[in-house]
Amino acid sequence: MIKNIIYNSIAFVLPRSVLNFLGSLNSLKFLRDWLFDRKKVLKPISFITWNNLKFYFRAPLQILRKAKINGIESSLTKSIIRLINKDSNVIDIGSNYGFITLACSNFIRDGMGKVFSFECDVNCYKNLESSIKRNAFDNIELFNAFVGNKNTSIIKTVDSLIHSHCKKIDLIKIDTDGTDLECLEGCEKIIKESDPIIVIEVNNNFNQIVGYLLKIRYHFFYDQHLREIDITSKNIIPNLFCSRYSLKK
Repeated sequence: MIKNIIYNSIAFVLPRSVLNFLGSLNSLKFLRDWLFDRKKVLKPISFITWNNLKFYFRAPLQILRKAKINGIESSLTKSIIRLINKDSNVIDIGSNYGFITLACSNFIRDGMGKVFSFECDVNCYKNLESSIKRNAFDNIELFNAFVGNKNTSIIKTVDSLIHSHCKKIDLIKIDTDGTDLECLEGCEKIIKESDPIIVIEVNNNFNQIVGYLLKIRYHFFYDQHLREIDITSKNIIPNLFCSRYSLKK
């Protein structure tokens, strides 16, 4: 409670220029570490009501506040929820603190669907694990793993981890800040057998990701309206919705 009051007073009252100046002072490092829990694994937890979904969410204070007001990547998450059904099976690669994982789990929890969530960062993983337990969600399988396009002692493909666990995958979301193409390639068997909708961040390796998806006969849609687009005439956009079929519902 005290941290929330202090954080809100600092973050939403002081001008940005003052915040930047205070953030640069080494003498205030102890305050920043305390306020943002930088040395702790588990972050504050809060009850979120978003888009008619309700769940507990554990994350740093600044992310929690954003989640309570607007959700995290709200337009992206809303579009994903629109595309799945109560019995859908979803893969979330690069789940971070897990807002999309939790939103999908909450949406499908009364059905027979499941979320397979992958996060390699231990801090984010433990916070998401705590959120799952706090919500008593039993339809999430969480992996603390580095995923890619080959199996090594450190890296695993998603195919190798869950291909035998689930007969049908309906949607794959990938957001890994740099290894999105490799993660996509590591879902080759699942894509071949399930024809899932793919939601992928394309800030990195845009041409390679688009080229790979074109080879496997995927079409491209803009995330806000889910209208099919000619990918060759579009500027690079943050997230692509990709499907072999129309996304209009």
